[in-house]
Order: sequence, then structure tokens, then C-alpha cells
Amino acid sequence: MFNHEEKLVADSHFAEDSSLQELQTKLLAGRTTRPILTKEQVVEHQKRLNELEATDLGKKVLNEWKIEGHFGYSSVRKENTEAIKLTNKISGESMAFLKSDIQDTQRTEYIVRLLSALGEIERSYIRFFLNYLNAVRGIPRMMTEVKDLTLVVSELSLKVGQSVLRYYRYFLEDYRENYDKYPTKSSNQYKKNVSRGVILDNDSIEFPKNEHGFYPVAIRTGKLREIFPYMDNKEYGEVIRRLAYLGVFHESVCTRVFEGKSTFKTKFKMIAGRLEKKGDKNYHDSVYIFNIIPSLLEVGNQHGEE
Repeated sequence: MFNHEEKLVADSHFAEDSSLQELQTKLLAGRTTRPILTKEQVVEHQKRLNELEATDLGKKVLNEWKIEGHFGYSSVRKENTEAIKLTNKISGESMAFLKSDIQDTQRTEYIVRLLSALGEIERSYIRFFLNYLNAVRGIPRMMTEVKDLTLVVSELSLKVGQSVLRYYRYFLEDYRENYDKYPTKSSNQYKKNVSRGVILDNDSIEFPKNEHGFYPVAIRTGKLREIFPYMDNKEYGEVIRRLAYLGVFHESVCTRVFEGKSTFKTKFKMIAGRLEKKGDKNYHDSVYIFNIIPSLLEVGNQHGEE
């Protein structure tokens, strides 16, 4: 194991170097959250970090996850704060969270669910992540300064997997190119085996417009399978699961995923009028319900997806 204290001895002049002066200037200007510590305090942080890494939990976590600390201004929270980037060493996929989210015990289960899409995760890991961040925040050169933490956290969270994001793009592109095959539910124009899905515009309480101004869209499960590249059932289920963690499904679908249901799709009435008898298959279909988030199409392009 790398001994951080050995590096500290080599860098013991840090208290007098220009980097510390620069840090002091930024702190006075209110542009950083990095604490200015004495040499003795830094040694304590190093000691604490070594102790964390030496625990059985620490060895287990660090064998599976790479942990990186970031600090800077958050344009959403309107304050200087910190964030933690977590990269699974097996999948290579990353996610980042503001420190305040890691500290919030009410969000622990949510964070565990998100990270489980990347790799092995347990509730106890979350406390370790926070303790690790608290230790490295007082050690020179172990935190990365960024201009806006909000962008870092958002961008990393979207990259739950480049491959997963492109599957959402398949749906978005189909929706745009075949818009006439997605009638509004209130129009009662859904046609069995002809329409690809429906726009859920008839129930503003259960299916309101999102912040982008779009109603959720239900697509027939068979049609979704068609627009995806060929894969076996296990791979398909994993893609659906990861799309749920990405947040592109309506909450009704996400709930089924998070609760571990054997099937994530739902049987759905595709019209608003009373044209059918109860349970008439001509007006019901198995669907997945997507949220329309155009910016994700742009994110995919920025990351060089084909």
C-alpha cells in the first residue's frame, strides 16, 4: 500500500510554497472550500487516510472503487463545496455526487441503487466514501479544483455508461422520425400493431409535462426491442435496468426496477375514450414509458457516440 506519510515528508516544505499562497488568495476571495491546515494537521489527515485504507472495509472498497475528490463552486447550490467521483475498477464507469448528497442519510438508498448499476456496492461503502473525502480534503494535491462542481456531477452522472446512453438515443430518434406513429392518448387515434406508442397527454396529475415541456411517451415493448440492436434477453434486461438508473424512464417504470420486479414493462391502456370493453386487447399494450429529455441526445453527441 502506498504510504502517504512518506510523500508528506518529501513535500514538507508545502507550507511555504507558492501553491499555499495561491490557495490562501482563493480562500480569501471565497472561491475555494479547501481548508488551510498546519503541517501537524495535514499529518493527522494523512494518518487518518492510512487508517481508513488499512481497515477490512477500506481494502474491500478500494479494491473495487477508485475515489477522487473535487472542490469548487456549485452554480446550483450557490456556494463553494466538494464532490466525490467514484469509478468502478471493473466496469470503468464513473459517477459523482456532491458531498451534501453523500452526507444526507435519506439519500443513501438512492445512491446505493445508482451505484449498483456500475458495480458492487453496500450501504457501508457510503460512509466510507464520506470519511475518505474528509481525510483527503486536508492533504495537498489530493483534491482537484474545478470551475463548477454542478457540471462535473451532472456530466459524470449522465455517463452511467456511454453504451446505455446510446440506447436512449435509439428511442429518441425513433420518436422524432416517426412522430406520426405516436398519437396523443387523448386523440383516441392509437391503432393496434400500427402505432408505435402514445404521448400521455390526458392525465396531467400522473403524467405531467416535465421541465423540458414534454409529456411522457409510452412505446410498445415489441417496438422498443426492434429499434435496439440484437441482444439476448439477459442483455436486454440489463439495458432496461441501466436506463432506469439513468433516469430516462417515467417513475412508474423506475419503481418496478428498483423494487426488483421480475418484469419492468407494464400493461397499459392506450386510449383515453371508452371505446373498448374492459380488458379489450385492441386498446391495451405492454409498454415502457419514457421521459423526453432532448439534452441527453446532445450529451451523447458530445461524447462522440455514433
